[in-house]
Amino acid sequence: MSLSWTMCTCMTVLSLYIGGCQAAVGDACPVGNECTVTGETCSGGACVCDTTTHYQSGSSCVTRLDPGVTCPVSPTNACKDNSVCTLISQCTCNQGYYDSDGPSTNNGICTPSKMFTRKY
Repeated sequence: MSLSWTMCTCMTVLSLYIGGCQAAVGDACPVGNECTVTGETCSGGACVCDTTTHYQSGSSCVTRLDPGVTCPVSPTNACKDNSVCTLISQCTCNQGYYDSDGPSTNNGICTPSKMFTRKY
C-alpha cells in the first residue's frame, strides 16, 4: 500500500489553513466571499472584523468581551456594547448602564439603568 500526498495551493489573496483557504484581516476580497474566518466581513474590498461582534487583534478577529472580563487597553472596542476597558484592564459598563448578572461575574450584558420618579 502506498500513500500519496497532494499539496494544496491557494489563490494569491488567500492563506492556507487546516481545511482550506481563507483570507486574513486586511487581505483583498475582490469577489466578496473570500472572508471566511468567523467574525470577518468584506468591506471596501478588504477583509475586516465585524465590529458589532468582534475586534481586531493583529491579523485576527476576536469576540468582543463581556463586562467583568480582563481586556486589552487597545483597541478601544474590545469590550461589548455599552462598556469600556478601564485603566485596570477590565470591561466595565458605561455610566447609565449596569451589568445584568452583577459586577462579580463575567457573562452579563450592559443594560440601561431605569430611572424612577416619584409621583406626588
